[in-house]
Amino acid sequence: ALHITTADIIVVDEADMTLEFGYLEDIDALLAKMKENIEMLVFSATIPQKLRPFLRKYMKAPKIIEINEKEVSSLNISHYLVPTKHRDRYQILRQIMHIIDPYLCIIFCNTRNDAIEVSTKLREEGFKIGEIHGNLEPRERKQMMRRIKNNNYQYIVATDIAARGIDIDGASHIINMGFPNELDFYIHRSGRCGRGKYTGECFSMYDTTDENLVHLLEKRGV
Repeated sequence: ALHITTADIIVVDEADMTLEFGYLEDIDALLAKMKENIEMLVFSATIPQKLRPFLRKYMKAPKIIEINEKEVSSLNISHYLVPTKHRDRYQILRQIMHIIDPYLCIIFCNTRNDAIEVSTKLREEGFKIGEIHGNLEPRERKQMMRRIKNNNYQYIVATDIAARGIDIDGASHIINMGFPNELDFYIHRSGRCGRGKYTGECFSMYDTTDENLVHLLEKRGV
């Protein structure tokens, strides 16, 4: 149906998210069938290390255009650091949940397995929990997004898929179970709350290994 061999240009949008969704191999397979001198345009909020070999494979001396926002983080968002000191992070999560009453809270985990584990524990305690991560099939993801938009959940457990590329309105609180591997994702995560005229609160668990990341965020004005 699609004669890709005749195409002159390919656009890869949300390139870093192709890693999380597992689509990079599919794009690689498409490019293998396209012209050798194909023009490629890649759009991405971050360039993770795992994406760089793919870009080097298909792009020769690319022109890089960076857009820097004047304001790194919304002034409507309050940021809180929660030291773990080797305590159980799930218990810290429950303590935070005990002191907040969110309209909608997104709990971010760094891996899909962590997201599934946290979701399971919260459900066992009687919470009605939404889930957004790469392990969901497309049909399951559509159903989940429909329930979220219908305000079926007060808490959603997610990986960085929800920080980018998926539109979830009305988040009042963000809880980071750990600092993200890519620093820019902290900005994307916290930016899910405090939008427009609303205020938001972002709680982030950290330990001594994250101190350099904390320092870098402070240097960026967070």
